[in-house]
Amino acid sequence: MDFPGLRRQGFWHCDEPLGLYVHIPFCVRKCTYCDFNTYAGLQPLIPATVDALCLEIDRWGALTQHPPVDTIFWGGGTPTILTAAQLHQLRDALHASFAILPDCEITSEANPNVADQSRFAALVECGINRVSLGAQSFQAAELELLGRWHDAAAIDAAVVAARAAGFTRINLDLMHGLPEQTLEAWTANLEAALELQVEHHSLYALTVEEGTPLARRVAAGATPVPDPDLAALQFQHAQARMAEAGFVQYEIANWARGTPETGPGAAVCRHNRRYWRNQNYLGFGPGAHSHWRGGGEAETLREYRWWNLDSVPGYNRALRHAASPIGKAEEIAEDLGRAETLMLGLRLLQEGAPYDRFQERHGQDPRQIYAAELQRLRERDLLHVESDRLRLTRTGIMFHNYVSRQFLPD
Repeated sequence: MDFPGLRRQGFWHCDEPLGLYVHIPFCVRKCTYCDFNTYAGLQPLIPATVDALCLEIDRWGALTQHPPVDTIFWGGGTPTILTAAQLHQLRDALHASFAILPDCEITSEANPNVADQSRFAALVECGINRVSLGAQSFQAAELELLGRWHDAAAIDAAVVAARAAGFTRINLDLMHGLPEQTLEAWTANLEAALELQVEHHSLYALTVEEGTPLARRVAAGATPVPDPDLAALQFQHAQARMAEAGFVQYEIANWARGTPETGPGAAVCRHNRRYWRNQNYLGFGPGAHSHWRGGGEAETLREYRWWNLDSVPGYNRALRHAASPIGKAEEIAEDLGRAETLMLGLRLLQEGAPYDRFQERHGQDPRQIYAAELQRLRERDLLHVESDRLRLTRTGIMFHNYVSRQFLPD
């Protein structure tokens, strides 16, 4: 595990708790839209990968001197594909290598078809206290298009099973902007999700990623190109309906149970909020990403991101032979780091990008650095330039990508 700055004096000191991400890259079947580093048919490699994950976790814990951790996210892939013994093996490695705080938020993703009550009970026994279900749709035709292998009944059953196992914080993922998805079908998906009375919803627009089976179908004309105008209308409908149902849109694609007066409260995903606040986190597993800013006073800080080898056999082999599993690392230049702090922070719709946090991180006031850009965005009703923070306007939410590009260095 070596890249420029790694052994810099004080680089790994952190004044606040960390977040950890554990990547489980195994699936029973890969979805047509998925471009994540996940693999179907490699289940025989699971035991060796769990062993390699434990080695990586141990190595990073020693390097960072066992810092406190307040969020952990088990993602994939399908974490619930692991046995209870494998879950406990990883849990024990995390607790041996890091100081897991008593109130740590620990989330696991779950596929509705690989999540019965016994599997949820195993998650609870490992200290996992939040679960995120990849529902995506309640419509049979849409699930088939996406390559999902569950049905609407499996989603309902998974929520019931999670509740029975003791989960009080459940998220549902849904996708809009699908090819030929009507507003009526999207509305039906929202209503079906709301009937389940979960605490959190992540509502994403489909992105047709290059190299996926879905992208090939679209390129061949076998599947229509998604309609961006209809996707925008579906998004606006979701905003209205979720507010009516008592959910706060605290991030562009995320809603938590709460009120405009009290905010989204405890239902917020604290781990993902760490990403939007551009804070430090370590990722473990094949293809997992990490981000770290450290090294001393503000003027001497260095910022890096890195990601592990994608290949499961390659990752396992590297750890087994005490080699680095890192595939690539890059130092983030200060001007790009400033832009990313704003781009990510603006996704948090109530919190926005506070000036004091930006100044503490970058040593300058964003109103001075980006005076011309802020004036232009304000005049176009895309940005609120408030006394203590920057926040997207209602129009700015719809054009977040355009707003973000204004801060990027040339």
